[in-house]
This record gives sequence, structure tokens and C-alpha cells, in this order.
Amino acid sequence: MTITATADELATLIRTEFANVPGWALLIKHRGAEGVVLNLWSRWHPDFEWLEKLTVTYPSCWVKNEWSEEGGMAGVWVGSQERGIQRLEWQDMCIEEKVHRLGMDQVP
Repeated sequence: MTITATADELATLIRTEFANVPGWALLIKHRGAEGVVLNLWSRWHPDFEWLEKLTVTYPSCWVKNEWSEEGGMAGVWVGSQERGIQRLEWQDMCIEEKVHRLGMDQVP
């Protein structure tokens, strides 16, 4: 997930929206003054209502959420107040197929 916003809104968003997320479910990969790239684990698919709420609560916020689940469903959700919301979903490879076809011990 990539989130951009003004410095003040981003700081508030991170402090507020991720306060109750368990440590194992959140990995901040990179954080700048006005943006953050992170991994957020959830069940099956993203919480689309929560993503939309971010764009309302934090008006400068832009979110790109790329997701996939073990069974093969995948998608991308992109949204902001200024640009609106776009959502695309598809059937991707399940975890077993990725391991078989790509020959990987772990799937990224």
C-alpha cells in the first residue's frame, strides 16, 4: 500500500489509523515526509469502506492498495478526493500455483 498526504495529515493518519493493528500485520517499508509505503495484512481482501473513509477523513490523502490472497484473487484500489476511486479485481494464481510455476520456496 502507498499513501501520500500532507505531512500533518500523514502523521495523524499513521498514528490514528494503525494504532490498533498488531505488529505482525503491519510492515512500514519506507516513510518520507509526505508518503509511506507499507504492507498491511488482512483477511481475503482489503477493507474497501476503510480505504474510502481515509480519502474523506484526510482530504489530501491519495491511496494505492495492491492486494492478493492465497486463493488467487488479486486487485488494486486507488483513491483520493480529487481523483475519485478506481478498483480492479482479477483471478490470479493461487499460492500453490505460484510455488509450482515459479519454483519458489516462498511467494512474495
